[in-house]
Amino acid sequence: MKTLKNVLVIGILFALVILSSGNMIVLFILATFNVILLSFNLLARKSIALKPYFLSPYNVFSAKYSKEFKVDIPAHLAFDKILEVIAESGFKLITQDKEQLQILAVSSMGFKSWGENIYFSLKEVNGSTVVQFNSAALFQIYTWGKNEDNYSLFFKKLEESFII
Repeated sequence: MKTLKNVLVIGILFALVILSSGNMIVLFILATFNVILLSFNLLARKSIALKPYFLSPYNVFSAKYSKEFKVDIPAHLAFDKILEVIAESGFKLITQDKEQLQILAVSSMGFKSWGENIYFSLKEVNGSTVVQFNSAALFQIYTWGKNEDNYSLFFKKLEESFII
């Protein structure tokens, strides 16, 4: 995946060299491509069905972060607890599927990013629940640590919610 990002950076540098030669059609093509891709990402953002697109290793336009952790409660209780913590974390709940144990939340746009999609997938294993956390930026190759910050904030709030 890093190789694809390196190729992308080289391509951008190549495009800048072409632009400096005065060929404005290249600038127009690059600008149009970026506007179309950003628009698609913003429109597709709220669909859990497009989770594979945002998390794909071939999607070089989306920085991703994944973490898996275990909680010692059944999946249906963990699902409700995660919904509660999402609200406390400042993320916006977009959709939830209790049968599939899938949740989609989003973070707001800020100076570090265009916002991130935050996916939770739960799986019950021997009375405990394994939670897969994924944070994917909408239209950024690098998020300045925002994906990791999303996880840290969520996990801190989750741990606090278990303290009596």
